[in-house]
Amino acid sequence: MSQLEKPMKISKQLRMKAQEFLSSKKNSECLAQIVNHLECGADQLSCLLALELIFTTLLKEREMFIEVVPLKPVEKTPQNQYKEWLKSAYEECYTKILQSLENTSHKIQVQGLSTAMNILSQEGRFPLEVKGSLDNYV
Repeated sequence: MSQLEKPMKISKQLRMKAQEFLSSKKNSECLAQIVNHLECGADQLSCLLALELIFTTLLKEREMFIEVVPLKPVEKTPQNQYKEWLKSAYEECYTKILQSLENTSHKIQVQGLSTAMNILSQEGRFPLEVKGSLDNYV
């Protein structure tokens, strides 16, 4: 296998892992695998793209949004617990994405910045929490 084929194959595998994660709540280990791959330092560009796909999709689909009713505690349903886990994973992954800006590779820095800004853009359109009477922040 040539050097060009190997990264393409890993990139496709990471994209498939991201799609797998998004397709079912049972595939939560796919996110952990992508994050572990990012932490290893290999194929960081592909990992950043996979994380961008995951979190922009989750934000668009409001998968991390928990409606808070004033003076009423948030119910501890399995769905809300999963959303809390997603929000926690989102915060951890976003920190890792920002850390990529300190990488020595200019390509990884640019992709990290692009990924961070695309995710922020989606969060502006689809906020995780309602703040005041604004429909969105964009």
